[in-house]
Amino acid sequence: MIKQLPHFILIFFISCSQLLENGKGPFSFLPALDLLPNSQAPIVISSTPLNEQNAVSPYSEISILFSKDMNKTVTEGSFTLRNGSQSVDGLFSWIDKMMIFKPKSLLSQAGQYRYTILGSKAESSEGVNLIRDFSSNFYVNEDSQQPQLISSIPSTGAVGVQTNTSIQLNFSKAMKLASILTNISSSPQISFDYPASNLSADGKTVTLVLLAPLVFGTNYTLTVPASIQDSSGNTLIKSYQISFTIGNDFEKPNFTEISSSSVANFVATEYVNVSGFEKDDSFFLQFDEPILPSSMNDSVSFTPSVNYTIQDVSTNSTRFRLTPNSVLDIDTTYQIKVSDQIKDIQNNTLVKSYVYNIRVNGPRSRPLWVRGIYLDQANTLQINTGIIASIASDGGIGPNYNLETGTNGFYIYFCRGETLLTCDTTSSPRDLSLQLSSIDFDVRYDFGPNIGSPYLTLPLNVTPLPSDRFLIRTRLFSLAPNPSTYIFTVKGGKQGVIDQYGNYMKQDFNFRFRLNP
Repeated sequence: MIKQLPHFILIFFISCSQLLENGKGPFSFLPALDLLPNSQAPIVISSTPLNEQNAVSPYSEISILFSKDMNKTVTEGSFTLRNGSQSVDGLFSWIDKMMIFKPKSLLSQAGQYRYTILGSKAESSEGVNLIRDFSSNFYVNEDSQQPQLISSIPSTGAVGVQTNTSIQLNFSKAMKLASILTNISSSPQISFDYPASNLSADGKTVTLVLLAPLVFGTNYTLTVPASIQDSSGNTLIKSYQISFTIGNDFEKPNFTEISSSSVANFVATEYVNVSGFEKDDSFFLQFDEPILPSSMNDSVSFTPSVNYTIQDVSTNSTRFRLTPNSVLDIDTTYQIKVSDQIKDIQNNTLVKSYVYNIRVNGPRSRPLWVRGIYLDQANTLQINTGIIASIASDGGIGPNYNLETGTNGFYIYFCRGETLLTCDTTSSPRDLSLQLSSIDFDVRYDFGPNIGSPYLTLPLNVTPLPSDRFLIRTRLFSLAPNPSTYIFTVKGGKQGVIDQYGNYMKQDFNFRFRLNP
């Protein structure tokens, strides 16, 4: 039977083991006992190439000597070799505590190379990590200094830059022109004339020549990226951005006049109807400063749609004439919108959009009307066209009666005006003239005994004064007597009667009549 040890003896042995591990205390004269594993962290004793070494051979290998045996797989995974942002691939080998990395290809790129061991990953064979990361830099070429952008013309923040300016970039070292031209960028995009762009004699200043002028009022940002290289292949120390503004006029242009060939300036009358326009009017637009002519294209619109041409009619691009490609429709209201995308020559847009309602009802742009049908040239015997008129014949023998002897026949009285009631009194100028070839009369049987073959003669112009009236006579033949009823028609619409200005009746004019023998 084993007896339990006294507590003070157990405490004695525990204390002694701690004193032996620490190498301290009254038993330090005893030989050391390897009671616990070695927990000391490994360190990097040396490496090649040396830190900040220049002119390193492009065939070089990277070697790193550790203080302890290392876990090879894990340590290899903690290693990187980079040239700028580019990672370099290679193969690993070991000689005792030294790890060797052989790049798969030559270290041919200029600039800084950097190799790194991550302390959090690399570990000794006992599983103890490096205390901290280890890294070292080297350069393949002798010139390892990175260039900087010293100044530019225009400088960043510049205002009032000319549209045809060249751009100068001044560097601290001689640069590769091709590297600049292929890497530089801008927003909005600037088109450069690459063959005309050049480097100064010392290679430190590049002049970028524009292929097309820059746009007034536009803020441009030129980006000079860190990937641009000097003549030794070193990249810029950082990226640069240069922002500048073309022109110094930022005031929006004002719209000062819109008028037509027949209506004076109505720029202050938006949205309400403006009357008095002729269907063949041109329109004039005036601004308080020069306008970019190209911005006028498609910047004015009509509803209903109208195609037009626009012309600069001033010496300084402040006044433009807009001419519809076809006549406007009479007695129609059009909406004209002047867009705020119209720009001055420094790219400032119009203060706002403008909207106008115009009514095409000028003195020469009013519809035609049949004022009345008469049986005499003096306009004293008017037929009541609101009922079936009963008219006495003046020739022929039944069943074919006529309305044709002497001055008899139908006299159709036309006039031009906004309404039927006012067309005889408001037409001005009083210059109505119809195109005889457009006049189309028709007489046809309507109902009753269907006998006879009615027909009429070609219309004859018998226009009396005043000239705002236009009187046409036509004679009728072979009419059957009452109760046979006929319809007399004056053709209207755009295919009917028209005057010298292209005005027409809105619709056909019809009335019914009977003939008494």
